[in-house]
Amino acid sequence: MIQVLFIGEIKELTPEYEAYNDSLYASAKDLPGFLSITTEVRDGIEVTVSRWKDQESVKEWAKDPEHMEAKARVYDWYKWYRAKHFNCID
Repeated sequence: MIQVLFIGEIKELTPEYEAYNDSLYASAKDLPGFLSITTEVRDGIEVTVSRWKDQESVKEWAKDPEHMEAKARVYDWYKWYRAKHFNCID
């Protein structure tokens, strides 16, 4: 299993941002190899952890058109962000 950790400071919680995130997470759930996604926002910091069957599934998620658009617009919504992939042993 691969876990993808995303942490970012949100500029402003707007309805557009929230709708886009909801749509993005919904599209991830339809991809092969998707296991789960959790997200929490506290004091303007978003922490999202998505879990995937394998590295190939993460690569497919990276190529998803909606995900690619979100990555292109990341600084529209976040002051800063970090992302990291972790291999997990069952």
